[in-house]
Amino acid sequence: MRIGVDGGVFHGPHSGVGIYNYYLLLSLVNNYNCQLIIYSYKEAGFPQHANITLKLPPRFMLGSLLLSNIWRLFVPAFCFLDRVDVFFAGNGLSNFFQCKKTILVVHDFVYRFYPETMSIKGLWARRLMQSFWMKRAEAVICNSNATASDLWKISQRAADAVIKPYSQLDASGINYPQVAGLPDGYMLVVGTLEPRKNLAALVRAYD
Repeated sequence: MRIGVDGGVFHGPHSGVGIYNYYLLLSLVNNYNCQLIIYSYKEAGFPQHANITLKLPPRFMLGSLLLSNIWRLFVPAFCFLDRVDVFFAGNGLSNFFQCKKTILVVHDFVYRFYPETMSIKGLWARRLMQSFWMKRAEAVICNSNATASDLWKISQRAADAVIKPYSQLDASGINYPQVAGLPDGYMLVVGTLEPRKNLAALVRAYD
């Protein structure tokens, strides 16, 4: 099986979404006989594996700001030429046109619950495109039961699968209080400081 992949999740330093997709796709090629083709308009930090290749636009177009906005118009054509069987959209957005069977990963609904934390461009891209692809995708994967529940409330569509992220950090043997000079009672939070992380509820639960 040949799987096309949206390379946008691998741009820049890997966030939670990038790390989630990185290890999910690496697990996929390690356990199944498939080939991944990552479509990206610029260089991306994707998993290194013999069955994973990166497909870029012509070199003279790399770095073009315009290209970042029109790349999704070309990806379906590349998928057709590369005889891709399934397209994997790992961050809630896919291409402007149908690209074979599309598997969509939905991580959250920030644009619905905390729109004030997003840029105008990002907010409207989510409002228009994520809602569109939640209806069109062949399958929708959620990264938590909470997100799957939100998916049903918002779109009346049940998640086809819930694949939870697993930590790739081996923290065994690290004495955080000693390293950071912390007291005996402390909480280690590695998520971003945003309202959607609901850290206030975490503090109340700890108290």
